[in-house]
Amino acid sequence: MKQIVCFGDSITGGRYGIGFTRYLSMPLSVHGIDGDTLSNILNRCTTWLKKPRPNSSCIVIEGGANDLLIPEMSRTNSNWESLGTRVRMSGASPVERLDQFVEQIDTSLRELVARGKNLPVIVCSIPPLGERLDSQLNRRRTLVNQALRQIAIAHDCIWCDIGAALEALIKQTCVRLGWEQASGYLPGSPDSMQEDVAYIRGDESRAHILSEHRLLVSTVDGLHPNALGARLIAEIIERCIPIF
Repeated sequence: MKQIVCFGDSITGGRYGIGFTRYLSMPLSVHGIDGDTLSNILNRCTTWLKKPRPNSSCIVIEGGANDLLIPEMSRTNSNWESLGTRVRMSGASPVERLDQFVEQIDTSLRELVARGKNLPVIVCSIPPLGERLDSQLNRRRTLVNQALRQIAIAHDCIWCDIGAALEALIKQTCVRLGWEQASGYLPGSPDSMQEDVAYIRGDESRAHILSEHRLLVSTVDGLHPNALGARLIAEIIERCIPIF
């Protein structure tokens, strides 16, 4: 049976918060690595494609958040420095400068598409980095997403704007609840995310409790989806999957 192949970071891996892949209604092959950067995600997928994959119907690429998040958090919060060091030592260094990001992703995506031959590739936008959408980090994310969209289209990939869908959900919910905006909560340290994992344990209700406590709409920690966010991500991705 044909599979949808998902390559990404912790959002695809699903260990933090609620994984979106549980809501995709088709056979899956999931390759998510916590803390991974977009160029490394693309390179992992290209390597995976070196062997024949006759059971694959399309590839979903989700990533890019760590390219922005890890450098930013490391600058402002010493608790994140160790994660940044580990990621760099693994060979998955974040690419923060936009011109370098564009050059690297353009090259990596070109190689992936060539290796995949006629296999459709879906490229997802970067979701909100904190639910305070007017933050400096989210403004930079908007610029990166604009560049990423152009690269994806240039290589005949399918653009899947999960970021815009999540932004709309956050804004609509804030209006409905009478909030000026959602909380700007972001994890104080990688250890706090591990504490969330131990508390949630993949349970939708526990994820919802954590979101409510932190005044968040679609995430448990400003980054990783709760059930509401995960369902929406899955819905937007499914809309982009070609019908065979």
